[in-house]
Amino acid sequence: MRSKEKIIYKQELTISKIGVFRFWLGIVYGFLYAALFFCFVFLFTEAVDLFMVLWGYDVPKVSEASLFYQKLFLITLSIAFGNSAMIRCWFSIPSKYFNGKNHFSSIKITKHSLFIEYMVWYATMVYITRFLFQFPEIDLSIFETFGYLFICIPIYLFFVSWTEIIRTIKAQSWMWKAFVISYILAALISFVDVSQYKIAEIAFEKVHNEEIVYVAQEVEYAKRAYSIEFSAETILSLKELRTERALDLLEKTRGAFYTNDNISLDTIIMEKILIHNFKGFYKNKRESYAYITPFQAYLHLRKVAPKSHEAIELLNILEEFHQLSIIVYMRDNYLDKYNLTLDSRKTNILLYNFHSPGTDEPFTRMANQTFFLVYTLKKLGMYEHHPLFNSTISLPQPAPLNIFDRLWAKEHFPELQN
Repeated sequence: MRSKEKIIYKQELTISKIGVFRFWLGIVYGFLYAALFFCFVFLFTEAVDLFMVLWGYDVPKVSEASLFYQKLFLITLSIAFGNSAMIRCWFSIPSKYFNGKNHFSSIKITKHSLFIEYMVWYATMVYITRFLFQFPEIDLSIFETFGYLFICIPIYLFFVSWTEIIRTIKAQSWMWKAFVISYILAALISFVDVSQYKIAEIAFEKVHNEEIVYVAQEVEYAKRAYSIEFSAETILSLKELRTERALDLLEKTRGAFYTNDNISLDTIIMEKILIHNFKGFYKNKRESYAYITPFQAYLHLRKVAPKSHEAIELLNILEEFHQLSIIVYMRDNYLDKYNLTLDSRKTNILLYNFHSPGTDEPFTRMANQTFFLVYTLKKLGMYEHHPLFNSTISLPQPAPLNIFDRLWAKEHFPELQN
């Protein structure tokens, strides 16, 4: 190993004093560290998104501006980390090359502490954008609002890395050259297309494949049979779980049944799709029921011709209610007979939602109203043209309705009373 020149306090920093080999080794070392850090954090955040989807959340819907700032923030943070690793490599020289006294012993400690600081900063960003973003009540536009402010964080960390060097050696020109090179490098890399959320999107499509396929089939059928076309935003909302626009669609669709005397066919179809793609808890445990009631569906069914398009789709809504109710209340005796194909994930959500045995619980009321309507209408021979009522399966006597539903049905549905 060739002899190295000793670095004298406050001398100019030169390549010869670092060593040509160590100089280039430090640059390669810094690039490698930056690349590894970028890949690690990028794959880590992708894994977080994947697990969030598996836990029942939507894929985060992030704007192009937010994606750009997130990517730029990670790139600049990685470059700052690579810069720190490069400096650590340059000055990781035995103490005999520093006049017998290692003036740079604190640099190693500083760089390791900075690594922890990098991770803390980015973990904070991940928590804000990945976890808090999942709640539709919280409207976060973190990167759109504070994007340029976040870029100041890696800039600060970059200069902190050089400050420790400048305290003991003249390296201001090196610092500014490194900053310009880092700036140009970050600007060039920022134009490289790095696809985010792809793993989560693929997982979401696989986990919710049945619901996504069902939405596509119903949208295509509505266009072909009824000449009804849904907007692209509505179709996306129907495929989502608990995004803000999905919850708005639930509220809007349900509210239409209570405020309009003549409900439109497209609203009926949307409600059918929403019930079929049962999502479990709506906002929280107290607001877990997000759909119309079976009685409300029959109230509109009585107003239209038995074989009209509206009647067919309203009967389809009753059929969806019937399938959901059978899953829990008649699972052992009727699941095989009705050939239901609900996957285990949706079945578990249903079992979890039917948590209260009381007749006032929303899902219990839904089931009791459904069984009452299906049993009574089949007994009266009404709507036999629909598959729900022309089945050969004998239905048991439904459970008694609660007093509110019993009185309401007696007042509004006299034809169903014995």
